[in-house]
Amino acid sequence: MPIYAGSNTQFLSIPMIQFNLRGQGNSCKVDVQPPITFFEGDCFINQSYSETVKFLKMTQGVVRYKLRMESKNRDTFTCDVRIQGGQTLTDSTDMIEGEISTNSLDFTIQIKSEECGKALAYFYIEIEDGPPVSFSVQADFRGPIVELLEPVIDLELAKVNTRQYRTLTLCNESPIPAMFIIKNSKNKKLTIDNFISSETTSHQPSDSLQSSSLIVGKPINTRRGNVIIFETSHYTLRPHEKKEIEITAECLN
Repeated sequence: MPIYAGSNTQFLSIPMIQFNLRGQGNSCKVDVQPPITFFEGDCFINQSYSETVKFLKMTQGVVRYKLRMESKNRDTFTCDVRIQGGQTLTDSTDMIEGEISTNSLDFTIQIKSEECGKALAYFYIEIEDGPPVSFSVQADFRGPIVELLEPVIDLELAKVNTRQYRTLTLCNESPIPAMFIIKNSKNKKLTIDNFISSETTSHQPSDSLQSSSLIVGKPINTRRGNVIIFETSHYTLRPHEKKEIEITAECLN
């Protein structure tokens, strides 16, 4: 209903108009490219790798955001997000917040894993006055790559009561150390894990392992009664190292 103000004599009545306004601003929008960051190629355990994710501002003005990690598939996988010229979101940081004033903002994702296999992490971005967005990180980690250059060692014909000498070569073709043990394929008890555990506690393999494993300098009997001795049965190859191991075969029969 209009409201009139003024005098009945000297001034004309002046109507007062009331306006009801309900404003609605533009929704703040942010896009993440790529929405899924996949680390391609060989990702080795205990090595750090990084990729860049772009946050694109789709509206004018300043966009305020809050970034947090929603989840990851294992604790041995670390996935840190470092904002260009700003903060870093780590496992010990619950959330970081900031502003996007330019058209885009670079986020650097750095990953590392202590275990082999697929690693996943999911992130959630809360946008002030806008819909939330999310992105994920995926990588497939592997252990060292070791190649045996002489998979078959042929001693050919040898005289009885003589010795034959051969050499086998192991190459570590990866950027991480590679520990190996040489054992009989029928020995199911001996593994890298229990060998390391035994070495750590007593500096010598336990009796149960020693009876069926290959120890430095210990003769190994073949099915026909001959003896094979390896110069070493366990060793840790440095990254990209090549190791030659001497084999002594005593032909007794």
